[in-house]
Amino acid sequence: MKKRLTFIIIAGAICIAGIAPELKSNGAPISSTGAPSEGSCGTIGCHDDAAANSGLAASSLDFNNGVAEYMPGETYSITVRIEETDVQRFGYQLLALKNSDDSNCGTFEIIDSMRTQIMGNDVDVQLMDRKYATYRYPGTSPVSSGVGEWTVNWTAPHSDVGPITLYYATLSGDNDGSDLGDEYYLNALEINPSSASGVERLENESEAISVYPNPTSGQIDIRSNQNEIKSIEVYDLSGKLMKTYGNTKSQETIINIGELSDGNYILNINQETSSFSKQITLKK
Repeated sequence: MKKRLTFIIIAGAICIAGIAPELKSNGAPISSTGAPSEGSCGTIGCHDDAAANSGLAASSLDFNNGVAEYMPGETYSITVRIEETDVQRFGYQLLALKNSDDSNCGTFEIIDSMRTQIMGNDVDVQLMDRKYATYRYPGTSPVSSGVGEWTVNWTAPHSDVGPITLYYATLSGDNDGSDLGDEYYLNALEINPSSASGVERLENESEAISVYPNPTSGQIDIRSNQNEIKSIEVYDLSGKLMKTYGNTKSQETIINIGELSDGNYILNINQETSSFSKQITLKK
């Protein structure tokens, strides 16, 4: 099931600035969303003659029909929109981070490669996991008079990782060939796991499913007090699938994740009509 969201996002032109045709700006500068450990178009050396959110443009964001919740593994269509009368150039940049540790979260997918692209962070070694959705030069053109708009898909992490914040900014450029006279806007939206996702977090072993030992050196004993365990998935904390164990068809099973690197992982334990997730620490 795909749901529709509308985000606003950042734009720089070389920062997108007064993008005159000869500048051919091709994506907002990395780390311009105002997210933790990042700057903005006004602090990285371009578009610094105006304060954030001081312009006249209207940027809109509609996420999941106004419901700020995500379903693990669900794909959402994101449409970014910014409006300002008579403006001829716009831009954006979007970033999704997990609140618990500010790591990259979920996956962007481009559906219009002429107007949008995905960029990695190769500027700051501490932020290299971050992935950004931003514009290509043709995407700086308005889709109608005074309207900038882009659409991308975003797939939520495959397990409940708690609150996620979408950091985004938009920019309207005056198309004069310089960084001066342009306006940028910074915003953020927090989304939470859907209460209807059927995923429960286990706080102790008195719950329907027990997982032990935790921490573990590799071997994990998983027992259900009620229903058969159909499959088990192991994700890292960014939501990347590391291992899958299927067709267990038992109320008790043993898995071994000893070949993975030490650290924290999320176990997704799937039964016939419900799923449970639990964080586990691997320490060999």
